[in-house]
Amino acid sequence: MDKKVVLLVIFLLIIVSSAYFLISNKKDVYSDNPKTWIEDKPTFKEINVDKVTKGKAYVNYLGEQYRDGIIETVFTYDGIYKGKIFDNQYTDENGNLLIKISNELNPGDGVLDGYIIERIEDNNPVAFIFLDEDWKNIIGAKTNIIWGKDYERTVKFNFDEIDDGVYMHEILDDPDRFDNNFKESVGGIVVGDITKLNIENNELLDVIIIRMI
Repeated sequence: MDKKVVLLVIFLLIIVSSAYFLISNKKDVYSDNPKTWIEDKPTFKEINVDKVTKGKAYVNYLGEQYRDGIIETVFTYDGIYKGKIFDNQYTDENGNLLIKISNELNPGDGVLDGYIIERIEDNNPVAFIFLDEDWKNIIGAKTNIIWGKDYERTVKFNFDEIDDGVYMHEILDDPDRFDNNFKESVGGIVVGDITKLNIENNELLDVIIIRMI
């Protein structure tokens, strides 16, 4: 057989084998195992938003940008630290960072780190809530998740450790709080040392919370 033909056959076999490998392993790219969503960086642990949402979202200065080809929306964040409202982080009058809403967590640095990521599956919104070791040590068992159109649903945060110093709790968000193909929403998801009674009475001076809306 001509050498050129042999080389061509070998080359085609390599391409076919590579294609088969990529296709057969595509399901492994996005795992449902949350332990695979955390990536160790030199100075922090990153929650990989692409992996959590299976390639449907990314984060920028506005929040979580969700794009799946049909749904296009953004989930934004804010919080309260003992009466002080903040967007992404709160620093006290001495310049000390006390709380941060970010997918970059630094367990053990004394700063409360938390993040919420939404993933929409068959029009069902699922929220993944991440908190760090500092949150467990400082707020701990007082941490509640309150969510819904009228913040009518509540559950204790289950500190399920998925990586060293990183904890996650998954909830089914309230689909009734969304409209116009998820472009509009009311209510939200609140995480912190807060109760439904605090929300109903607007008692927010002593609470520490993060929120996705």
